Amino acid sequence: MTRLDSDRPRILVVLEDDRLAQLVRAALRSKDFAVLDAPDGLKGFDAAVQKRPDLVIFDLLLPAIDGWRLAEQLAANESTANIPRVLLSGMRGLGEIASELNVDAYLSKPVDVDDLLETVERLISDKPRGRLTAAS
Repeated sequence: MTRLDSDRPRILVVLEDDRLAQLVRAALRSKDFAVLDAPDGLKGFDAAVQKRPDLVIFDLLLPAIDGWRLAEQLAANESTANIPRVLLSGMRGLGEIASELNVDAYLSKPVDVDDLLETVERLISDKPRGRLTAAS
């Protein structure tokens, strides 16, 4: 039995890589999350403000505004500041500076689906918001 969309946690996925986005969306839907999409950082920020998802997943390398700026804007905006943020990135060396990225979790690429789902479920259930964790 599927819950109504309004009862399901909503996850905003802001990823330019179509294959990765498809993988992430499929994994989230398999756990009955409602998935919202945005193709770039600017549309991702707008979607977060307008639709107030329960969590945002994004990459650093995004068109329009990059993931650094997206995380900064989400953290600074009163209506989105408390939405947990998960960064997916293949950039080397981010683990050492991840605490400065305005994110609640960092997962390196290639993404382990089980780690992703565990992180999403933990952050959605955490009250108050969790602090940064890194998984590889």
